[in-house]
Amino acid sequence: MTRVVARPRIRIVLLFIVSDVFVLLGLSYLKNGHVIAERDWLGVALACALTLVGLLGIWRALRQGVVIDQDGLLVRSFSRPDRTLTWDHVSSIDCGQVFLRGGRPLYAPILQIDGVGRLPVSELGSHSLEEAEQRAADLRSLQAARTPATADRPVPVAPAEQGSPV
Repeated sequence: MTRVVARPRIRIVLLFIVSDVFVLLGLSYLKNGHVIAERDWLGVALACALTLVGLLGIWRALRQGVVIDQDGLLVRSFSRPDRTLTWDHVSSIDCGQVFLRGGRPLYAPILQIDGVGRLPVSELGSHSLEEAEQRAADLRSLQAARTPATADRPVPVAPAEQGSPV
């Protein structure tokens, strides 16, 4: 199975522009010679912080997306830590409305995770129900085509606590 990467292109561009504004604000504040000449250390620190936040935002914006391979899904979001989901923990894949964006419903694949519940993958979302259904069907086919690496392995059992009768 090949590795598939799905990226939210419009969101990446918008977050890149917003992050770039932070970088430009920080650099233009440092470009002003008065901040460094007057040894305004708070201003220098503010400019460096704006620049670093902007660079971090650019890096997070460019690496957004969903990586799908034979092991499962890796969801990279802008504001949340990366989430890794193995196919063994996904019991079913549905499609449904996740939330409203701009007054229009956003449809996305919804994964049913054992022990966690329903987890929407809004990074694969679309305003078109047909397109979201197609992405959910693609995920189902990728899940079915995976190589069952853990099918023959026994489920690990936690060892008994020390001091308790066995």
